[in-house]
Amino acid sequence: MFIDEIKIYAKAGNGGDGVVRWLHLKGKEFSGPAGGNGGNGGDVFVRATRDLNILQNYQHKKEFLAEDGGIGMKDSKFGKNGESLFIDLPIGSVVTNLSTNKKIQILKEGEERLILKGGKGGLGNETFKS
Repeated sequence: MFIDEIKIYAKAGNGGDGVVRWLHLKGKEFSGPAGGNGGNGGDVFVRATRDLNILQNYQHKKEFLAEDGGIGMKDSKFGKNGESLFIDLPIGSVVTNLSTNKKIQILKEGEERLILKGGKGGLGNETFKS
C-alpha cells in the first residue's frame, strides 16, 4: 500500500534548567557562585530523500520528539545540548503547520529545512556574578 499523506505530532526539545550552586573551597567558606547554564533543546528538521516509500515507515509512528537539553551542573559546567531530530520525507513533499497554516516544500535531495526551533537553556547563577 502506497502512503502519500500523513499527519504527525512534532515537538522541539526544551532547554535545560540553569542551576544555583555555590563554590566551597577549603579555608574559604563563601567563594562565590558556581552554577552552570542549561543546555539548548534539540531542533526538528525535515530532510528530502529519493525514497518514495519512506512515509510507510511512519505509518504507526505519529509522534516525533527532539531531545531536551541537560541541566546545568556544579563548578560552572554547562548542560548538554539536546540532539536534533531529522524527519526524512520524499522529494517534493509539502509540510503544513496545521495551527498556523505555514507551508514548507522540500525540492532537492538532501535539502534540510528547520521546522521547529529548540528551547534556550536557562541561566545558572554563575552568569549573574559581579
